[in-house]
Amino acid sequence: MRLDGKRVVVTGGAGGIGGAIARRMAAAGARIMIADLNGERAEATATGLGAGHAAVTVDVADLDSVNAMVKATEQALGGVDVLVHSAGVAMLRDILEVDPADWKRVIDINLMGTYYACLAVARSIVARKGSGSLITISSAAAARPSRGASAYGASKGGVVTLTKGLAVDLAHRNIRVNSIAPGPVDTDMARGEHKSETRTMFEKMIPMHRYARAEELGSAAVFLASDESSYVSGAIVTVDGAYSGAGNLGWPGEVN
Repeated sequence: MRLDGKRVVVTGGAGGIGGAIARRMAAAGARIMIADLNGERAEATATGLGAGHAAVTVDVADLDSVNAMVKATEQALGGVDVLVHSAGVAMLRDILEVDPADWKRVIDINLMGTYYACLAVARSIVARKGSGSLITISSAAAARPSRGASAYGASKGGVVTLTKGLAVDLAHRNIRVNSIAPGPVDTDMARGEHKSETRTMFEKMIPMHRYARAEELGSAAVFLASDESSYVSGAIVTVDGAYSGAGNLGWPGEVN
């Protein structure tokens, strides 16, 4: 699976899942625009990929910022063929203790941010009469709720439905839209939200008994971006060590 000639913008690309996917795609021949809220980290990540890559600061919850990201990518890379929308936030908190503003922030970043990024990149592809692939990052949490993750699960459930809807809407525009749905992934964000006891319980719930490595999502992303997936659209590709197939639906701390 090669991505030679593909121009890819990766939101949340300065680290975690986005950074791992960016490295895997660059190794497959793509030119990468690292887009991240942390501009310094974005620049450092792009520099680490080598020559031919670029970086831009973006707030995915702000449509104007996302539109500016796409324009910067067009200027730096000559256009956009692929979007990997990996920017997101997590929150594990009891619903009665969550400030509604914090709950809304998760929706604004995870769901509205996905919509804004897909919209802006799709408009760019259509304007140049091209074709492309939009890849969202959903989650096993969309179908497997756990206590304390109502905002995160709702946002990722919305991403799943949005992905399928966009795939239908954009099929006649030669734009494919798919999603990668991981379970728990060993990233800085997960380490911040999942303290040691919670992590141990999640590992018990995952049939493969470990968190995913971020780079393990990279091959799925390369496939969905490549011409090898030319008839794949509207798919939710689960990469979760069989987590979503396990039976317990409760809070990780309740697992024996």
